[in-house]
Amino acid sequence: CTLFFMCVMCHVVWLLNYLRRRFMKTSWLIKNATILDRNSTFNGQTVDLHIHQGVIAEMGRNLQPASRVKVIDERDVYVTPGWFDLRASAPDPGNELVESIAAVKESARLGGYTSVLYIPTGESADSVAVLRYIKAASSGGMKVYPAASYSVGRKSQQMSEMFDLQREGAAAFSDFNRLASNELLSRVMEYGRDLNARIFLFPMEDFKGGQIHEGITSVATGLPGIPIWLETVAVQRIIALSKHYDTSV
Repeated sequence: CTLFFMCVMCHVVWLLNYLRRRFMKTSWLIKNATILDRNSTFNGQTVDLHIHQGVIAEMGRNLQPASRVKVIDERDVYVTPGWFDLRASAPDPGNELVESIAAVKESARLGGYTSVLYIPTGESADSVAVLRYIKAASSGGMKVYPAASYSVGRKSQQMSEMFDLQREGAAAFSDFNRLASNELLSRVMEYGRDLNARIFLFPMEDFKGGQIHEGITSVATGLPGIPIWLETVAVQRIIALSKHYDTSV
């Protein structure tokens, strides 16, 4: 059984490598694509793109590549630089069987993203060890920027070691969908200003019992509503604190 399993795995690896090489050798011709890139001389123009081995080889109108290509000629095609997802998350580490960092990367890639800010929702990223795990698990392929927690355990009680976490590679700080008290947020923003750190905050005040947006649907279904002022008050609080401490949120 072991020998049979090894043979099957060898064939699978060979097939995957073959498909990868075959795909990379494929040339594509995208016809009549509108370029949306401020750094390109073709920005706002409709042109053809010849893509060879995963790289844009030529851009212009009415291209006729010498090599055999697969043609994509559809209406309303737009070409942009790779997108950056500022709120990619999964419970990895902690509960990676539900969703792993690898799954997040693959989902982002299929959606046209080339970089993500990763905010773990499982184990709190409040230690150097967790950040090292995230960096190791996300190596290769698209760029993953890890976000560390600004409070220990995401409990909004004690500020994490932001200096050590940033030195280890934390690109930003976030407690995901929790918003700390004014006392802790003021310390986080003041310290973050000195570190020139970016802080990502979830604008929602603590509210127990709400299940859906407060409105006609919540009344009709009898489900406890979440009033909109919870967000507006949180946004006003965040703006006031960020202005006072002159920090990036």
